[in-house]
Amino acid sequence: MRHEHRPELVDRLRGKVMSGLALGLIKGGDRLPGVRSLAAEFGVDPRDVLAAFAELEDKGIVERRNRSGVFVRAHTNPDPLIRSEWVVDIALDALQHGVQPAMLGHQLSRVFQSRTLHALVVESNHDQIWSLADELAFDYGMRVTTVDLDMLGLGNGLPDMAVRPDIVVTTSHRADEVAVIADELRAPIVVVTMCTGLFAEVDRLMETREVFFIVSDPRMARKLQQVFEASTNRSGLRVLIHGRDQLEHIPQDAPVYITRYARTLIPHSSLLRRSFPEPRLFSNESARELISLVVQAGFETLSERQSA
Repeated sequence: MRHEHRPELVDRLRGKVMSGLALGLIKGGDRLPGVRSLAAEFGVDPRDVLAAFAELEDKGIVERRNRSGVFVRAHTNPDPLIRSEWVVDIALDALQHGVQPAMLGHQLSRVFQSRTLHALVVESNHDQIWSLADELAFDYGMRVTTVDLDMLGLGNGLPDMAVRPDIVVTTSHRADEVAVIADELRAPIVVVTMCTGLFAEVDRLMETREVFFIVSDPRMARKLQQVFEASTNRSGLRVLIHGRDQLEHIPQDAPVYITRYARTLIPHSSLLRRSFPEPRLFSNESARELISLVVQAGFETLSERQSA
């Protein structure tokens, strides 16, 4: 077993708990997997897991009970905005960087609202194109243009864009092809990773039951098969395509994930009430890269205004 820097392991464990809460797979009061099981999952020393749990207990996320294990605190909520400790930590960090906590919100608004980045999303199925564009617009305030890479292969050109995109966004599936487009546009490419928490939980669930995905595009169905191809539990994966497969045959007690685009196609379906809630899709690493780009652009714009 390798040793891992404790802050990184704490972040990974916290992410596992919060993503499980957000997906509805765990709830406050649930018992978490044992220390040795988590150590094997993360490939670390069990002592590091114990130390990480101690920090998460200090943060009010888990509760350690003698001879019983580690449990999610009953009041834990996946939305960090309601956690006063989170606000205190940010305010203290701002103060240490010379920013008055009371002015922090105003300063952040200036940075994030000073410039709107234009993202060109290039992918090869409707489900991921929709999800990428939706999250970039909603969480990062970007203006988004989308391109179906397969349509370009059929001779269609890039859409007319009044200005050159600031970034080209895709996933690793066809990143090499998209990199050529980014080079032609003279724009940096951002290759994001998506659904890491969701896929890990689905893989765990498939150990004991079937898990259903509802998608809109057969190409997304094929991609999901590829994602879980190496999983020893892949026989539990069931991917259904809206408009082709009979969705009403999904067992009542089966876990169901519905892509964002597929949700728009079945707005009144009872499946929406018992499916996984919509998680944020980008991994922490991808989210950090995107936020860094937005912040950098904001500071550059503010600097240019001050110099003018």
